[in-house]
Amino acid sequence: MIDIGANLADASFDADRPDVLDRAWSAGVEHIVLTGSSAFSNRRVQEIIGLAPSRLSATAGLHPHYASEWTPADQASSRTSGRSASKLFLLPLSVP
Repeated sequence: MIDIGANLADASFDADRPDVLDRAWSAGVEHIVLTGSSAFSNRRVQEIIGLAPSRLSATAGLHPHYASEWTPADQASSRTSGRSASKLFLLPLSVP
């Protein structure tokens, strides 16, 4: 089983993120795709992959709720991260 959209970058998981992952593995989840949805979470999911590199990958994107915070530097950073991180998948970004 693969979880294709886990929002584990949120600070609410900071205290027990490893436990959350352990419970997922115990329940039969084989792989989790972490969801980046803002400049912060796009960076954070890359760090979280380090907890279980063979079982975690991530997307980098922009949720409309965070569009007002997005900058050209964030977009450039996400593109660069995607080229350098083999487990990060970039979603097309279009900000008017």
